[in-house]
Amino acid sequence: MSQAQSSGIEAVKRINMVDFLSRYYGLNFSKKDVAGHKGGQYCCLSPFKEERNPSFFVREVEGHWLFKDFSSGHGGSLIDFVLLKKGFGQVSEALSYIEHQLSDELEEGKMEVSLPLPSSSPLSSCKTYDVEGLYNRFRGNDVKRCREYLLSRGISEETVEELCRRELLVHNDYQEHSYCCFAVFNAAGKLCCLDNHQIEGEGKFVLGQKHPFSLDWKELPISDRVFVTESVIDYLSIKTIEGFEFRGVALLGNVVNFSSEIFGSAREIVSALDGDRGGFRAFLDLEEKYNDRMLRVYDFGDSKDANEYLQRRKERQKAKRLSAEDKLSLYRDFQRSGNKSEVASKWGINRSYMYDIVKECEDAVLLEFSKRQLGRKPSDQPRTLEEAYEQINGLSEENRRLGEEKERFHVRSAFLEVHLKWAEQEAQELRAEAESQSGNSSSTASKNRKKHLKKKRKKL
Repeated sequence: MSQAQSSGIEAVKRINMVDFLSRYYGLNFSKKDVAGHKGGQYCCLSPFKEERNPSFFVREVEGHWLFKDFSSGHGGSLIDFVLLKKGFGQVSEALSYIEHQLSDELEEGKMEVSLPLPSSSPLSSCKTYDVEGLYNRFRGNDVKRCREYLLSRGISEETVEELCRRELLVHNDYQEHSYCCFAVFNAAGKLCCLDNHQIEGEGKFVLGQKHPFSLDWKELPISDRVFVTESVIDYLSIKTIEGFEFRGVALLGNVVNFSSEIFGSAREIVSALDGDRGGFRAFLDLEEKYNDRMLRVYDFGDSKDANEYLQRRKERQKAKRLSAEDKLSLYRDFQRSGNKSEVASKWGINRSYMYDIVKECEDAVLLEFSKRQLGRKPSDQPRTLEEAYEQINGLSEENRRLGEEKERFHVRSAFLEVHLKWAEQEAQELRAEAESQSGNSSSTASKNRKKHLKKKRKKL
């Protein structure tokens, strides 16, 4: 266990459990004095089992708040309570959940916490770091490695450029490691935290007060269909696949901790959460929070999350070879259309592969132009790109016509060959029949001649 997590656990144990459970779980406590115990204890009906008489007790012991439920037999700290109620499998998940609950209350001014939290505790992370100062410092770093990292994860160049344009992508060089760092702003434009992803490794951490990430804060309340992911990388993956018209948020975890008003007009909410136990729990939280909306699950097939699905999809699409004619047609559609997502959808490929084909076509044209010599071009050579397209179309049409004519000649030749065989067979049969008839006629004439001679002999 890390020192930061240990400090976080210590801080949570000192949170007034009566106030926390009353506010977030609706428990109605009554205080009872206990002989020899200065603070007394609090009791209420069990939150784990149905009962008529209170058997759930909470009290503070040497600065730590503990509970004991005699109805179910459960007991422990606030962390144990959250693990049982939320079904979390890790202490870190319970800490994250409690942190989000307290952070929301502090931000909205609904709750005051006078706990002496350690500076390394996750619950005090928003006070530990000068997020604005760190962000301004990171902005001075070269973002090239971050761009290459995102492109290697399958994120489209268009999406990466949008992050850079809004200055949401910065490079954090920390302890000889490079981190792709996302600046997370809320809907009011306030910088909340910096979400860090190690470029050459699996390390992740958040500096500041964790808050959902989105490029769509203005559009979300008026969007009819929205999506939810866990990480920023998954969020950018969905944007790459579906286009910028599909609005959504990244939770920076699996705790649904945003206001319901964010999806004010949404009739359909698409869960693009991870396919693990944490993602399933977050899905259930979404279902509970938006029980009046249509909730769908994004189909990742056999992939675990949105980014893995994007990378596998990209590999499959690259394996799908388009002919030269198809690539040229796609390039024309790309040039004429104002909606690039529709072009990609029409051809059944993702946007990143579409841009690869567009670049390939442009490179081919430039290469052809570079091979040409200076001076007057021959009269039969195209002078403009449009003339080249027309000439290509003409040649393609001529090739198609010649192919059809060749096919007709082949069919006609085959037919004549069969017809000739039939004629030869019929002639052979006719010759045989003629010979047979000729033989019969000779035999008859011979018999008649013999009869005639016999008659003559009788007369003599």
